[in-house]
Amino acid sequence: MGYKKAKIYFLSGTGNSYRVAAWLHEACGSKGITSEIIPINIANPKEEIEASPDNLIVLAYPTHGLLPPWSAVKFIFKMPFKKGAHIFCVPTRGCFRLGPLVVPGMAGIASMLPAIILPFKGYHPRGSVSFDMPANMISLHSRLSDKNIQRILTNAKRKADKFYQRLLSGKPVWFTLNNLWEYFWGILLLVFYPLFPIAYLLLGRFFMGKMMFANNNCIGCGVCAKSCPNGAIVMKGKENPLPYWRYNCEHCLRCMNYCQQKAVEAGHSWAIILYFIWVWGYPLTAYIFKFAADYFPQINYIKNWFTLVIVHAIYLYPAYIIAYFVFFNLIRIKPLNRIFTYTTITHFYRRYNEPETTLKDLLNKKQ
Repeated sequence: MGYKKAKIYFLSGTGNSYRVAAWLHEACGSKGITSEIIPINIANPKEEIEASPDNLIVLAYPTHGLLPPWSAVKFIFKMPFKKGAHIFCVPTRGCFRLGPLVVPGMAGIASMLPAIILPFKGYHPRGSVSFDMPANMISLHSRLSDKNIQRILTNAKRKADKFYQRLLSGKPVWFTLNNLWEYFWGILLLVFYPLFPIAYLLLGRFFMGKMMFANNNCIGCGVCAKSCPNGAIVMKGKENPLPYWRYNCEHCLRCMNYCQQKAVEAGHSWAIILYFIWVWGYPLTAYIFKFAADYFPQINYIKNWFTLVIVHAIYLYPAYIIAYFVFFNLIRIKPLNRIFTYTTITHFYRRYNEPETTLKDLLNKKQ
């Protein structure tokens, strides 16, 4: 059994997930299979997905906190009911090379989640394969060397050639060493820290999104806002417009790595202030419970670590939004902007985007 058509949906910030989707697109072409690569943010799955064993639906996305990014999760839930439609998942994960030593990434639950959810919508999962791609969290580390990037991509392409041929011939891809690695870490995480993925999606990404700012190199072109896959950036200011990162930023870092002016930064000195705002929330949360319990003693019966986290999150969101508004107006003052810029490590980091991927590739469908 083989396929006649393939719809390849992708979500990609720096091009890694797009590249593994493009490799599949090429593999389809070599087998005479009609395929289309579609960015998730402009997709219309209700119109595009056909329920047939002749058609293959593929989801390619990065791993965020051992889960798919929030926008990918929302896309999965938005996919229509299609009985018998074949689905395959291709998560990417950050990989390092230290000399001859390869430090693989972990996709964990990101490899499993669509296969758990989509059968309830009638889909028939055909497996998953996660790819080690060059680590791209440039808010935390500099770009890898060109030599190591090429080595990682060469290994990933070799892996793609192997598994894509198997997939397109109609064979499932489940029981592999790659997936055993992911299942091990996914199950381990769920056993010992079950709330970590949710905490990362709801709080971690929000924290990292509120680190972002534009340095004095910004010319107000608005490319970052126009190309953001989540519409999380808006340009504010009439005379001197600057990008403003909103609550729905997923820290995909497309804005940072494709900015021609190297104007986008992740503010580490500002992150210290955000950290203290985070920490100050814990005694405030405890005080709120104590104050409420003085009037409503029943509150003590629901006081536990879970309710403390919920109340802390309710405090954190507005606190960060207000703090970021203040920060945005402070960086309009050039000397203050310069201080934040030169106390930010990203200013000295090399940027990364997948070498063969252009910004145009990430914004348009490709047949």
